[in-house]
Amino acid sequence: MRVKVSDPRFDVKERYDTAFDKLFFTSDFKFSWVHEFKFCPEGTTFDTCFEEDSDVPYFVLVSKRYGYDFSSFDRVVGDYELRNYDFTEEMIDFALNYLKEKNPQLYEEVKDMKFYY
Repeated sequence: MRVKVSDPRFDVKERYDTAFDKLFFTSDFKFSWVHEFKFCPEGTTFDTCFEEDSDVPYFVLVSKRYGYDFSSFDRVVGDYELRNYDFTEEMIDFALNYLKEKNPQLYEEVKDMKFYY
């Protein structure tokens, strides 16, 4: 579900998406991912989503690419192209372990939420 900008959940989405992207859009993460899985899809990160009538977020492992064709000149949360890759539960676990190591506070905040691929 795409969140409307006037929706208060947008602030939650922006906060989590920005935090995840800052962590996962790094050379260190890409190197670790390639070492583990022998490939690295561009922009692998978690995307923050909401059910229609819920304020509780859930997260989906995706590959995003921001750019001129699908975004404004500034990066806007939610305006990106999704790339199709076959992610697995093992890859979610890897990303969560990386999150736990690099940002324990964010990990503690989201660890009990739902994660999908």
